Amino acid sequence: MLQKFEKELSPEELANLPDEDIDTSEIPELDDDFWSNAVLRQAEAGVRSGPATPMDSAQELLAAFRERQ
Repeated sequence: MLQKFEKELSPEELANLPDEDIDTSEIPELDDDFWSNAVLRQAEAGVRSGPATPMDSAQELLAAFRERQ
């Protein structure tokens, strides 16, 4: 059963929250129509919106998503 929280959760509390306690009922599923119209957008070289990750290139990211299917 989903619960309401009395206060806003910290990033650490959110990270430790079990998936079944997260209410995703208002988030639409991404269907084939969405993916057929999706456009890959890449940031300018050298511009980052956050810290580097082990999966740094767009090609690595796309490969990881394709492996999940």
